[in-house]
Amino acid sequence: MNNFRMGLMAKILLTIFLLGVVLTVLYVSIQSEMFLRVLHNQQKAEFETVAERVSASIDWVFQEMEAATLQCSLLIQMAVEDSGDVAGTLETLQHQYYEWVRRAYFVDAQGEIYSSHQVELDVLEKTLRYDLPARLAQSAPKNGAIAISDVYRSSMITADAVAFTRRVFDGARNPIGTVVLEMELETLGARILSALGATQPSLMLVTDSGTLAYWHSSGSVLPDTLTAIAQSAPQWSDYADGQGVHYRVYRRDGGRHNDWSVLIVLNESNLRASLWELAQQTSLVSVVLFLLALFLLAAIVGRYIRPIRRLADQMNAMQLQADRLTEYTPLARRDEIGDLSRSFAAMLNRINLLLLRESEIRQKRHEAEIKALQYQLRPHFLYNTLNAFSALALRGEVAAIPPAVSALIHMLATSTDKTGALIPLAEECRCCEEFVRLLQLRYGDTFDLLLRIPEALSSLFVPKLILQPIIENSVFHGFLGLKRRGLIEVKAERCKEDLIIVVMDNGHGMPPEKAASLPETPPDSGDGLRSTGLYNTHSRIRLYFGETYGLSISSVLQVGTQIVLRLPVLANIQELEEKKSS
Repeated sequence: MNNFRMGLMAKILLTIFLLGVVLTVLYVSIQSEMFLRVLHNQQKAEFETVAERVSASIDWVFQEMEAATLQCSLLIQMAVEDSGDVAGTLETLQHQYYEWVRRAYFVDAQGEIYSSHQVELDVLEKTLRYDLPARLAQSAPKNGAIAISDVYRSSMITADAVAFTRRVFDGARNPIGTVVLEMELETLGARILSALGATQPSLMLVTDSGTLAYWHSSGSVLPDTLTAIAQSAPQWSDYADGQGVHYRVYRRDGGRHNDWSVLIVLNESNLRASLWELAQQTSLVSVVLFLLALFLLAAIVGRYIRPIRRLADQMNAMQLQADRLTEYTPLARRDEIGDLSRSFAAMLNRINLLLLRESEIRQKRHEAEIKALQYQLRPHFLYNTLNAFSALALRGEVAAIPPAVSALIHMLATSTDKTGALIPLAEECRCCEEFVRLLQLRYGDTFDLLLRIPEALSSLFVPKLILQPIIENSVFHGFLGLKRRGLIEVKAERCKEDLIIVVMDNGHGMPPEKAASLPETPPDSGDGLRSTGLYNTHSRIRLYFGETYGLSISSVLQVGTQIVLRLPVLANIQELEEKKSS
């Protein structure tokens, strides 16, 4: 059955499966490149939009800072002219623009520094000589325009910052000092990220002098390398870092109110990894869909192959039981498979007829072989018995001949009885006793027969004359010339479903290896009458009951011989037929 499946259905499905795998691999490879190009185009459009939004956010913040700077200049001018509280004015302005202005300073024409956090400034001036606002004020344009400093580290806010500076003039346009408003870059970054919303790319802000102002990473990118690229890179550029990670960089120059460049970075390696993950998921979905299609195909193909498979299963299930093959019911179909099934059933009927005929021939041959063995024993037995009668006549013991003839007649009647080939063990033992009396008439009272048969076993059936050849063999080959009185002992016992009969004598014995081979030695092997009775008895048992039964012989020189008969337990003759059929 398995060969049939591999020969038809499995080949079809395997071919389709391999073809599907190849097509899936090709499809995923082609789609991966297409996906990469589509993603690049989408990323380009998305990056341009993100960069524009970032630049617009910077413009808005810078506008707020410029407005705060202008307002601060006017308030400081008024405070100076009115001899007001400059530090308090700065503090008020810082609170007004607290979202962007972290510190507000005013450096007057004499270099005096005022701060929105005046106490903090006084401490730093005394301890560290804090002069950063004064230095920033020096960079303010003299025409009153607003200037934006480069990125620096502020000690006051302990963070990176930029400063918006503007000179302050009095009513006569004489410079009276410089306003410095400090903005923390993290605040600018938070504003940018809030404007981007869910879109959080890797981006950096680079000042017009090339200084890194702000960096937000959604991956592992090196800002120093990108800063160098930002100075000379075109709008789109590709590069790889020292670890072999590939990136794509989009650069957008400053907006309307700032000269800063916005760089948006795409980790190309991560993109390809994501694409590969997508390809794997696509492959998995494709495989699942393909397996579903394969399952449906198997169901469809199985609908047509199942009748053939069933027919093949029934053919393989044919077994020989009681000389007949098992019954087979043809398939109730009207197509070619039904014709094949009916032809197979007709063939089985013809085979069963042939098997029945062969069984009958084999049974007749079996019975003929058993009868032939029995016929071989009868002349042998008569030959020895007539010799005994001759010896009686020569010795003049005429009175002993009539009982001997009666015993012979009883034995011949038992052996020629056509009612059955089996007799009870008790009847077989009685024949053995009469046969021993015949032998004692010829050879004298020189040996004894001792029967130890349990009453429970005496009714079991055994083949006719199964013990007589063994006893005869003990007398002729074991006791002749023996200087001690001979003894033949017959015992029987039951071992599970077997009947074990042991025949022992104290005769001359024989070499053990010769004794073991006697049951299998044919009569024409040169051993004469010794092997005829034993071989025929062994063969009869096997013909009756099978190869597991028969004789086994063991012997020791000058000690004696033991012959063990193994027979099945038969309480009645019908059990023999049952054992044969099983």
